[in-house]
This record gives sequence, structure tokens and C-alpha cells, in this order.
Amino acid sequence: MDIYTCYASSADVTALVGTTAGHLGYLRWFFGSTTENGSLLKNSLNANGFTTVPGSWISGAKKLLTTDQKTKISTPGTVKTGCAGIVGAGA
Repeated sequence: MDIYTCYASSADVTALVGTTAGHLGYLRWFFGSTTENGSLLKNSLNANGFTTVPGSWISGAKKLLTTDQKTKISTPGTVKTGCAGIVGAGA
């Protein structure tokens, strides 16, 4: 999976890491808890012969995608992220 740090609009960021109930965003859904994603991911993976991502990987991925200032997914011009100073459509 290829992802970037800076996206053109807040809608793109929400699609990836949205946090509101009912709209988790793809990465939050995939790496989220069974409470967040209703066990749908776990059930789908298990039904197709796969397993879920180990908990330590999930914690690391969530930190990189949502809290680490250098790697946090955001929109251009966002202060205190890797997108600070970048000019783009979302700025």
C-alpha cells in the first residue's frame, strides 16, 4: 500500500484516517479495534484465510499516521505536521 503524508484536501485525509463515528476512514477501519470496525475486518480476513495485523504493528501504524508530527497524514500548510510549509490545493 502506498500512502503519502500530505494530501490535497481535508476530504482526502478524512477518507484515510477519519475519526468520527460511522466514518473511520480506510486506515482507521483497517487498523482500528473491533469496537471501531465492528469486527467486520477480522471476520472478512478470517473467512479468506488471513489473520489480523499484530497489535504492536497496529500501535506503531496508528502513531505514524495520526500523531507523529513528521509522518502524520494531513493537508498542505498544516502547522506542526510534515505538511507545514508545503503549498498545495488544500492550503
